[in-house]
Amino acid sequence: MKSILCAVVILYITLVSCTIPDIYMTCEKYESKGLSQFLGEPFRCTNFKDPLRECLEPRLVCDSRVDCEDGSDEDAIICKAEHQEYCAEGFENKAINGWKCADDMCVEECRLCNGVKDCVDGSDELDCTKINLDNCTMYHVSPQRGVILD
Repeated sequence: MKSILCAVVILYITLVSCTIPDIYMTCEKYESKGLSQFLGEPFRCTNFKDPLRECLEPRLVCDSRVDCEDGSDEDAIICKAEHQEYCAEGFENKAINGWKCADDMCVEECRLCNGVKDCVDGSDELDCTKINLDNCTMYHVSPQRGVILD
């Protein structure tokens, strides 16, 4: 069973890498490639320093992963329903535990105190006495992205 799952994941990654463009790009590049007709209108990050992180594919919005530098793609008000769903169902029958951010978004527990702001509000990095250096490589499942390998 494990080898079948691995084959499916490898096939998925191969297909996705061949058909879906980089997730970070300028809005101009997104529009010039005609991606809107296939992927939908891009999500424009509210504030960004890196112009390559200006626009995102719509499937990356409200998926419990911060992609915009300012976290605007995971806004607590806009994404409330999706975040509630992921917190309730995203960790069922999995070997990973979830942790609820102060803004009600959930992240993998192993991402706490790792020196990276995984919660939009940064609550996963508060009150840390040491940096968590554990390897947090695992599956992240969200309805918009499918299976993501970190």
